[in-house]
Amino acid sequence: MRGLLFLFFCFWVVGAEAQRDSTITLVRQIPLAATDFAVDNLGNLYVITPDNQLVKFNAKGDSVAAYNEVKRYGTLSEVDVTNPLKILLYYKDFMTVLALDSYLSRLFKIDLRQIQIFQASTVALAYDNNFWVFDEQNAQLKKIGDQGTAVMTSNDFRQLFGESIVPQEIVDQGGLVYLNDSSQGIYLFDYYGGFKVKLSFKGVRGLTVFGKNIFGIMGNELFSYRPGTLQEQHAVLPFPVKEAVRIQIVAGGMYVLRGGMLYYYKVR
Repeated sequence: MRGLLFLFFCFWVVGAEAQRDSTITLVRQIPLAATDFAVDNLGNLYVITPDNQLVKFNAKGDSVAAYNEVKRYGTLSEVDVTNPLKILLYYKDFMTVLALDSYLSRLFKIDLRQIQIFQASTVALAYDNNFWVFDEQNAQLKKIGDQGTAVMTSNDFRQLFGESIVPQEIVDQGGLVYLNDSSQGIYLFDYYGGFKVKLSFKGVRGLTVFGKNIFGIMGNELFSYRPGTLQEQHAVLPFPVKEAVRIQIVAGGMYVLRGGMLYYYKVR
């Protein structure tokens, strides 16, 4: 495993943006026994193994840490590795958020039900190391601190939009918070919950933001868009999306887990 991972990470590519008529080229692939994965901005790879371990590999391919209690709070719904020093795990069935440090040791556990949040579609790390959660029952975006207290609560979105929003993804990037509801569109807010704009792109998944550029998977295409412009771009993926367990878009490319293999594709 170590040697294969080392060869894989040697071909890490950063810094490019998808352009019109983008090409997607397979760079490397390795066998990987995993049910899910994530890659952070330092090149660390986090793997959920079939025996329910969370294993961290550094950019050289060395296994450097493991968390053995992945299933303790039920099925793991999300892993957020935005900050390599504070990894968020979200268990939607039990409304529980865990934070792990860079060694995958537990920092804290928060049961959202204890702070009167009984339905939360998704969570994400905030720029200030608190975390965002969307309270479905009250239709509010909330920022929660490490002690489980709400440090920011938005207005009721039903009153603001006159429609129900259930975001599947939250992204905090560049002074904005992006809420992606694949059936409605992408909503942009400031850090105080103030609404900025709605982008009417439906069916987007794997929402990723670099600077002001938005990326995601739409149908069987890689999609990109820069708000305030007409620079909407699409590139057909060289594999069926339905076969992918996870697709993670990174600067200059994307990782894909499918069929027991982890693939890295360069995008240019």
